[in-house]
Amino acid sequence: MGQTKLITQFFERGQDFDLEDLDKFNDLAAITSCLKNFFRCLPVPLFTHELHEEFVSCSEMPEGEARLVALEQTLYKLPETHFFTARILLRHLHRIHLASNENKMTPANLGVVFGRESASPLALLAVRSDSSPRLARTATVLRSSVASREWSDMGAKAKIVEILVEHTPRLWSKPYPPPPDESTKLPSSSATAP
Repeated sequence: MGQTKLITQFFERGQDFDLEDLDKFNDLAAITSCLKNFFRCLPVPLFTHELHEEFVSCSEMPEGEARLVALEQTLYKLPETHFFTARILLRHLHRIHLASNENKMTPANLGVVFGRESASPLALLAVRSDSSPRLARTATVLRSSVASREWSDMGAKAKIVEILVEHTPRLWSKPYPPPPDESTKLPSSSATAP
């Protein structure tokens, strides 16, 4: 059995296992694949359907302080569970990025690897085989539209993760939810990495 499947089975069954057991788990790609698959299978993406357009708009803004402020404001609109899960993931990816001289995982590369999983526009529709032909045709058109959107937003999603990884210490430093009068301020760039 492949390592990805084994890790997934242990996780789904709630069994204890040690990822540091190099005799059993020696493929970093398998661990990454499991993590990506977990985020890909969420019923609501990490960066939520409701905030998808706002995140895409932030990624399309010119580089600079205004983009970081807009992105921070969008992050703090996430539901609490999504916010804290995203913060943990991005802090981890930031630590990986800090070793990019050795592992080649720059913020841009991490964006390519994790962008798709963090911000899917909509889940593809599933239609039962006994559904009416009209419903089946409608679902096919919608799946095609969603798939097309998935591809057209790929660059923006990668850019969102890239920016978040690169600016993790600044973007995740406030308490959740932030105080109302603090919503437009960013901490100074002297903040330390988590």
